[in-house]
Parts: sequence; structure tokens; C-alpha cells
Amino acid sequence: MKKLLILLFATFILLPMYAKDITVNVVFENPENIKDFTGELYIKELDKSYSINGTEDFEIKLPEKEKFTISLKDKTNSAIISYPTKVTEKNNKIIIRFIKPIDISKNMSGLEEEKDGLNFITFGIIDETNSDEYLNFKKEFNVGFILKSDAIDPSSYKEAVENNKRLADLLSQKFGE
Repeated sequence: MKKLLILLFATFILLPMYAKDITVNVVFENPENIKDFTGELYIKELDKSYSINGTEDFEIKLPEKEKFTISLKDKTNSAIISYPTKVTEKNNKIIIRFIKPIDISKNMSGLEEEKDGLNFITFGIIDETNSDEYLNFKKEFNVGFILKSDAIDPSSYKEAVENNKRLADLLSQKFGE
């Protein structure tokens, strides 16, 4: 029993020393129209940041841990990040995708409007749109909520998702993320 405990203890002490790092490729998509991009790639579990200056692909080393929370901070909000849920040797690509600026006037057309202005579309049984949280949001961003409590069919759900995404993009462009 004593030998087993020593073996287990030694395994947990020595194992991290032999863990290998995974090389992760950071790739940029659509960098053609971007000049002087600067940002920061942050990995929460490691509490580590990587500065980004330019749009050249690069590599970083991560420990052989599967799940990471990775975020991208950039001043222009012109890029979004996508990465695998589990980083492995085969699934090791972080993609920084540059997005076109949103034309606010074009984006306003087709959004759900009522007499009070633009609205997010929500589905549910309980109407919480008069709660303090919702009212404060509406006051701060001049955006309301439309509650639809009827049965959700695929087409109305798709319209709601598109409406909410476009409205969220519009608000992000106007107020920041």
C-alpha cells in the first residue's frame, strides 16, 4: 500500500514535467483591407496575453490542456475570433477573422420596429420586459424587447435570430462591445 501511494504521488509530481506543449497556429482571415492592426490575444486559464501587431500568421505554445477560454481585444472591433472547444495537436487553429464595418443605415432596414423604436425579439411564457434590468437597458441604449409567447416555428425563430444579431452588431458598433 505504501509503495502504491509513493507511486501515485510520484506520478502526479513528475507527470507535469513530461507534459508536452501544443503548437497553436493563429491565422488571419480577410486581412486585405486592414492596416496597422494591433490587438491582444488573452488566454484566461494561463492568465497570459499575446500582443498582436500586424496581420502576419504566428504560432503560440500552449500546455497539453484541452480546454481554453481565449478572447481577442482590439481597439477597432473589426475582428472576431474562433477557436476549437478542445485544443489538440490536430485541432490547433485559432482564426482571427476581420469583418467589414457595418453600414448603420442599411442595417436599420428590416429590424423589428414599434412605436418606441428598435427591439430585440424574445420568446417565452413569462413577460419580464418590465423588470428593472430590461427597463434600464432600454433607457441606456434606446432598444426595447418584443415578447412573443406563441409557438416558435422555424421561420419566425430564424427572423428573430437575424433581427437580434443585426441589432447586437449595430449596438456593438455604436457603443462598443
